[in-house]
Formats: sequence, structure tokens, C-alpha cells
Amino acid sequence: MAIPLSGLIDRGSLGFARHLHEQSGRDGIINYWLDTSYMSRAEQRFSTRLFRQIDRLTGITFKATGFRSSDLDVYCVPNLKGRVIGRAVQTRFGARILWEDEGGSRLTSVEKTTIAHELLHTLGLSHPFGDGYNPAYSTRDTVMSYNEQGWFGLTSSDVAALQHVWGA
Repeated sequence: MAIPLSGLIDRGSLGFARHLHEQSGRDGIINYWLDTSYMSRAEQRFSTRLFRQIDRLTGITFKATGFRSSDLDVYCVPNLKGRVIGRAVQTRFGARILWEDEGGSRLTSVEKTTIAHELLHTLGLSHPFGDGYNPAYSTRDTVMSYNEQGWFGLTSSDVAALQHVWGA
């Protein structure tokens, strides 16, 4: 089911996107770095493909770079502790996303959804109407839902919200 833009974009989430835009030089280019310490080849390929897909759909250009010149740092970690399996964090120089490795060298459906979910947080999207557990929505409707039903890719609602925030 399509989600209205107001259901995935709020002031708080736009602040995250503005911060990343400002810290990356306001030019639409976001330099990213993948920390490959715990990241499998499958996770690296998926992340890179996701960046390219968002490139094609929006006015953003993602460029792989080294750690010292990155706006967005991407980490797979052995354990995030607690019930959290992913996190998006604003940093002084941009943003950082982390997800908990659950599949080892295998890339699981949950990891795909988590990687996309956390990346979309840094790009200005929020949970459906501010509630990741909103029972009206699942990952079939948006990757921003916590109601996991599998990896279905970016949905039309996700794409519309990204294009609203970053252009097409």
C-alpha cells in the first residue's frame, strides 16, 4: 500500500538529511566508506548496488572513498547489544550506519532490509507515521517499517519520499 509522503518524511528526519547534505558540501555528492573488517563480499556488493540504485533514482551521487574523506561511514559489526540490529547516527562530519552481522559471509533478508532502512534514515526518511511498528505497514510497503516480511527492495513509497527530499 502506498504511504503518503507525510508518512515517511517529518521534520526530524529532514534534519538528518539536511545535516548530511551540509556536511557533504551541499553539492549532492556523498562520499561513502565501507568498513570491510566484518563485512562480507555479499554485504559489500549489496551496499554498493543500493548506492547505485539511489544514484539513478535521485539527485544524489554516491562516491566510494577512503575513511578520512568520507561523509557516510558504513559498518557491519559483530554485536550492537540489546534489541537493536541497526543504527543511523549523525556525526560531526556527516553520518554513520551500522548493522549487526547475523549471516556471517551470507547476506540475509533481514540484513538487506536493515542496511537499506538505516541508509534511508540518513537520507531523511522516518518510520511510517513515526512508528516503526505501525501495524498498517510492513516491509512490503516500506523498508522503514519494523514489521519484517522479507526483502522486497525499495518500495514505490520509499522512492517517492527519497525523490521528494533529494530530487529526481
